[in-house]
Amino acid sequence: MTRTKTLSGTAIVLILATGGAAWAENVKINVWSWQAPMAESWDKIFAAYEAANPGIDVVFRGIPGTDYPTVLQTGLSGDGGPDLLMLHPYAAVAPYSRAGQLRAITSVDVPELSNFMPEAIAAARIDDQVWGVPFAKQTVQVFYNKKIFADLGLTLPAKFEDMATIAAAVKEAGLIPYAVTGKDSWQLVNVFDGLVGPLYGGADFLKAALAGEKSFTDPAFVAALQAFDDLTPDFPRFVAGVSYTDAQTMFSSGQAAMYPGGAWELGGFRATDPNMDIGVFSVPIPGGGGPAPTWGYEDGAFAISAKAAHPDEALALLRWIATPEFGQVFTDTLAQASSVNGVTPADPVLGEMLANYAANPVPMVWVTDYFGVSAPAPYAALMNAAQSLLADATTPAEAAASIQASVDEWNALKK
Repeated sequence: MTRTKTLSGTAIVLILATGGAAWAENVKINVWSWQAPMAESWDKIFAAYEAANPGIDVVFRGIPGTDYPTVLQTGLSGDGGPDLLMLHPYAAVAPYSRAGQLRAITSVDVPELSNFMPEAIAAARIDDQVWGVPFAKQTVQVFYNKKIFADLGLTLPAKFEDMATIAAAVKEAGLIPYAVTGKDSWQLVNVFDGLVGPLYGGADFLKAALAGEKSFTDPAFVAALQAFDDLTPDFPRFVAGVSYTDAQTMFSSGQAAMYPGGAWELGGFRATDPNMDIGVFSVPIPGGGGPAPTWGYEDGAFAISAKAAHPDEALALLRWIATPEFGQVFTDTLAQASSVNGVTPADPVLGEMLANYAANPVPMVWVTDYFGVSAPAPYAALMNAAQSLLADATTPAEAAASIQASVDEWNALKK
């Protein structure tokens, strides 16, 4: 919708910084995203830009994540598509960039790219060209209800083996240990690494596996799949039918003590119950010792459509998205970690999550620049294997073999 705006000192600074001028008439910049549940928050974020840029109306369209690739491809191929769009990171950028559907950007177009670490820019780089501006980095950890832990006299795990003790105490109290979806399989990749990732060796194992020195059928990885399968009794009953939002509700309503998930979910929990006392931890390695391994990745980037109806205005907005000003508004509004350097989260739980990740970071290779989420996708192989384990439709060894087969296929195509 169009909002009433006034020209302020901030607007003048921004206009000078982007080399533009106050827009003489209302211009709508259509922004497409898979973050449909966060549409209201994104409207608030872009309202800050509109207030400083009279004549600009940013129209955010949130599309359900499962529908987003199809809807986006249709929009980019025809008329009436977005000016600016969210891109999934790493290899997922390639189908659009190589089809000529995106506008490449450089440090000349967007000098604010200097506000990012090289690994953040890598999430939007394909064929030695940058196609977007990163907006968020994510980390996967375990949220827990501090009141439930206090009521049950529970302390945070010092070693992996402590997780079973905690789960048993929670079940004894008539609560669900882990709120988990079995229906929305994409989230199971996060659940797997968040809960049992420490069993297969973290960054060291992944580095060796990607170098061909280890296999995803090795005993350590099969053991992690077995441990995931063994956790089924600690998940909700009839977990195969539990949706992503069902699992979130179980945690936010106090039915479950813990929720393995991503930093992006913190804002939703805060919105549902601002008074809920939430804590977070990373699952430690067997036997304990040292900072717990913590998985993470760049979440995506904003890009300009090659068919943008208002390319100049879209570029000006993209430059703002690359600034610390945007990063701070983004972090404060969504309680997510910005990719922009120098942004400090106000939410202490988010700050703790970032500190945990910084202490012992492990790349989530399922979604990063090695595998990405395009076909053939080890990402899909893992999520399908995890879902099949929950349904008792496969064994850990069979699941490992299916994942390695996908990795082999991916490697063959890269040669």
